[in-house]
Amino acid sequence: MLYISLFRSSFLFGYVKHSLTFSTMSTGLNSMSGVIYEDMIKPCLRKPISNVGASRIMKAIVVIIGAICVSLVFMVEKLSGLIQVKNKRN
Repeated sequence: MLYISLFRSSFLFGYVKHSLTFSTMSTGLNSMSGVIYEDMIKPCLRKPISNVGASRIMKAIVVIIGAICVSLVFMVEKLSGLIQVKNKRN
């Protein structure tokens, strides 16, 4: 019975941990997209667009930023080999 209790509590901990991680990540991405839209894109628009259009632009910005973040993860993964080679030479 103790094993079932430990399994449930570890499952709950993992679920809460990942939920908090995704919440923090989505908050950061939404903040960045709002700042990019308000400071860079909105001043360049000649006529104001609707809230639906602004929402679509910000969603596209979130997708682009997310793709950049994922590609940077793979790039840093490749660079870690270079850092290890550099450390071996010293």
